[in-house]
Amino acid sequence: MPMRVTRAARLLGAVLAAALAFACLASCRGRRADRRPFRLGFFPNVTHAQALVGADDGTFAKALGGDLETRTFNAGPAAMEALLAGDLDATYVGAGPAVIAFLRTEGQALRVVAGAASGGSVLVVRDAEKPQDLAGKRVGSPQLGNTQDVALRTWLRANGLADRGGPRGVEVTPLASSDILQMFSRGHLAGAWVAEPWGARLVAEGGGRILVDERTLWPGGKFPTTVLVVSARALERRRAQVTALLRAHVELTRRWLDDPARFAVLANEGYARRTGKKLEGPVLEDAFSRLEPASAPLRGALEQMARQAQALGFAPAGDVSAIVDDSLLAEVALRDGSLSPSEPSRAPPAPSRHAVRGGAPSRAAPAPSPPRRRARPKPSPWAPQAPERRAAGGTRPRGARRRRGRRRRSRRARGPSTIGPRRRGRGAGGSVGSWLPPFDPEGPARRRM
Repeated sequence: MPMRVTRAARLLGAVLAAALAFACLASCRGRRADRRPFRLGFFPNVTHAQALVGADDGTFAKALGGDLETRTFNAGPAAMEALLAGDLDATYVGAGPAVIAFLRTEGQALRVVAGAASGGSVLVVRDAEKPQDLAGKRVGSPQLGNTQDVALRTWLRANGLADRGGPRGVEVTPLASSDILQMFSRGHLAGAWVAEPWGARLVAEGGGRILVDERTLWPGGKFPTTVLVVSARALERRRAQVTALLRAHVELTRRWLDDPARFAVLANEGYARRTGKKLEGPVLEDAFSRLEPASAPLRGALEQMARQAQALGFAPAGDVSAIVDDSLLAEVALRDGSLSPSEPSRAPPAPSRHAVRGGAPSRAAPAPSPPRRRARPKPSPWAPQAPERRAAGGTRPRGARRRRGRRRRSRRARGPSTIGPRRRGRGAGGSVGSWLPPFDPEGPARRRM
């Protein structure tokens, strides 16, 4: 007996030691991950003006205690790939790639925590006067599936033009913004749907004209050109740093609202550092004339963009009502008293069976009406009759007895059935579920042929 107790004690000690070592390892990994710099992404576009200014004048670094690492991207899908791969904690990005990534990850990977800019997206053409003038020609977009690409394809389809070329369609060609400017200037593109400042540059340097200002396509002229997206991992493990980032973002947005001209100059300096070319004064003024800061995520427009991406086949079906988490933005605005979001924070909606798995549920359904009392069904002539009814002369209809007899004789002639459910337990030929027909993967294809 003492030997058995000793062996059990040794075994228990070994298990506890292994568990303690695993817990320490996990804790050390978590602390090591938290010590990494906060990684922020953005684009060298004036639609990302807060990022351009905040990264250069130290606003972000000061808010994060110097613990900051920045990366620049040309378009949204590349930034979303980095965020989903864990290479970024947060990024300024267009609304289109944000909703597509949210739907493709079933609401698991990211949240929109704030808006950044509204407007600043245009279709610049060489000589087209109406949408039909672009038929059979080539039009550029910054990248397949980005915000401007989705807007262009949606606009073409709304005007009866295909977005995949052909005599009655338009060949949409995704290109880097700098390549769009070169090809447009050389006459290789009939137009391009781009964000600022590339719209203003196509007009000033490429000799183009604006055919569509996207603000005219949205109610009130407001739509989220740029939003601030945070990974779900960062929201869970680096919430204090996300709050500090949001506080810096709110401060930068307030500065833009207070002195737009000065803020545009600072954004232009950041743009020049990353592209090697400073915007001329008229071009800068033209670009910012179609752009305004917006801290609110604009939920309704985000949901509309999700439906557009789904209609184009860029995003799977799903609900994006849970994509916005503006609780931290409301907390920062309330605590600092510096800027209030234009949309109030909403309580989490009620669960819905149509919601994306893993995300917050969709909007609450109306309260169900009180149940009505169901009328008692009349007895069917097919149902078994009680003995007292039979004694009173009640019988089954004569036709019913005849049909029942014919069915019995037909079953006896065919033999045992193999397409109906068997009794409980095992019958002839296998288990309870052996009556199910085997699945034929090519059956539907043969039936369609």
